[in-house]
Amino acid sequence: MIAEGALVTVKEADRAAVMLAVLEKRLKQREAAERLGLSARQVKRLAKRYRERGAAGMASGRRGAPSNRAFGEEVRRDALRLVRERCADFGPTFAAEKLSDEHGLSVSRETRGSGWRRTGCGVRSGAGRRASARAVRAARGSGSWRRWTVRRTTGSRGAGRAAR
Repeated sequence: MIAEGALVTVKEADRAAVMLAVLEKRLKQREAAERLGLSARQVKRLAKRYRERGAAGMASGRRGAPSNRAFGEEVRRDALRLVRERCADFGPTFAAEKLSDEHGLSVSRETRGSGWRRTGCGVRSGAGRRASARAVRAARGSGSWRRWTVRRTTGSRGAGRAAR
């Protein structure tokens, strides 16, 4: 799956350096296995791949392939459609519970979060959110709780004392 000249991770670059040393006979396969934390047999496989494909051969063959656990595109589309139609104003967790209870679709936490947020499903609008304490103080006109209390109890903006 990985193309020639593709980017490799640090771990893969380290493996490539060790495999080069093995192929140049500066390092034995057994020693390379100890350094990499692999079996001697796995080092033989890696050496063969390095000979055939170079540093790109150290990358996982599964890189870029879809997960074996992923739902099909059709199931994902159906879930998103149902959420848009019936659960648009629900939060992600409650929408997932409804999908599970009413339609038998089990959705992972990752799908509920990032997958639905990208499409705008199951995300609440900002309406109805509680204001922060700082915003409330700013709306009162000062950062002083005492001044606000005085204004409320006496009805004046002066620096009088609060009613006791």
